Amino acid sequence: MGQLARPTLIVLDYAETRPTQLHTILTELPATTQVKILLLARTAAGWWEELPVVDERIADNLATAQTHALEPLPATEATYRCVIAAYATALPQVPGLDHHLWDRHRRPPTRPRPPRPPTHPAPHRPRRSPRHHSPPEQRTPNTTPEGRVLLHERRYWHTTAATNPTLAALDTTTLHTVIALTILAGLTTPDDANPVLRTLPASPLTPTPPSPPHRVVAQPLPTYRPGTALRRSPTDRLAEHHAAYQTLNTSNLTRRLAETATADQAATMLTALTRALTRTPHPTQLADHLTTLITTHPHTFAPPALVITTQTETSRPLLTARHTIAANPDIPIPLITTLTDLLPQSTRRFAHLATDFTQRLIHHHRANPDAYLPDLAGSLNNLSIWLGELGRREEGLAAISDFSK
Repeated sequence: MGQLARPTLIVLDYAETRPTQLHTILTELPATTQVKILLLARTAAGWWEELPVVDERIADNLATAQTHALEPLPATEATYRCVIAAYATALPQVPGLDHHLWDRHRRPPTRPRPPRPPTHPAPHRPRRSPRHHSPPEQRTPNTTPEGRVLLHERRYWHTTAATNPTLAALDTTTLHTVIALTILAGLTTPDDANPVLRTLPASPLTPTPPSPPHRVVAQPLPTYRPGTALRRSPTDRLAEHHAAYQTLNTSNLTRRLAETATADQAATMLTALTRALTRTPHPTQLADHLTTLITTHPHTFAPPALVITTQTETSRPLLTARHTIAANPDIPIPLITTLTDLLPQSTRRFAHLATDFTQRLIHHHRANPDAYLPDLAGSLNNLSIWLGELGRREEGLAAISDFSK
């Protein structure tokens, strides 16, 4: 650096993961040569604020520095093709790469036309041997698109963690588990993060001072905020893929989180895992895990699961859990009432579930009709409506007759 004699542009990618290189560059700049430095990083939190404090020379060199946030590109095929075209245009300008035919990658591949059939029948066609269909390719965590990109993300997490004393003390399994917890719970503040991260046994993240866990964990991965409506919210497939993988491979991960999860955190967890059902290499295991999680912790997960069920097509494990809860005599009536009120007013999709819930309420109200007479009447009326949705009109007529009495 000190021997630069010509104006120079230095570009340092992933600057937040290269503190030693960055310190050398900013302290060894020549005083007589113009040097421009471009630092690329995923976040300016933490490392950028602390950089001028390390050395007075760094503070002087950064006195006129400016930061610019780059918005993510729209995730569309047109944007992807535009980026590929620009990349293919720039590559021939790199010394040693100009002999490659980069231009052919600028256009989407064209499929060859199938050969035309013969105009006259063939006089003789030999018998073909029976076809042996090869079994479908087994998807493993590293062969899915999300899994392959996630390998790169995990390398970035480890590189970032090495620059932070708190995260550097974590082994690989614990680091991946911590990041999965930040995804499943949507951690954003110390008040939210500390109770969740304390569920990790013997974790060095448990003390709040001097390094709040949510701050050091937020650096490797942005906060996962799925929103409420699954069909309209932007999805973070990498985060969901990682959360699903850690859920299936970490003992009691979701159970420990369920013990401290707030209502919003429970909804975020179910949203992430439900979305992951369409991409995970192990959909059956994840679906069974979701069903067990809801039925084991019905007060925590049953209400948000019912809301999510109305917003997604991949709702089979959630519906299975609902029917299991409705048939469980140990589930308290207040929870059954809450779940019944969350159901849409009229929908054939949930008619069976609504019938199960309503029959539970009627059975409870009949045990003490004097105390629950208005509730009994309302439940009988609702039961007749749901039975009509199912085409069981005679049973619905009997229910409405009881209601009139």
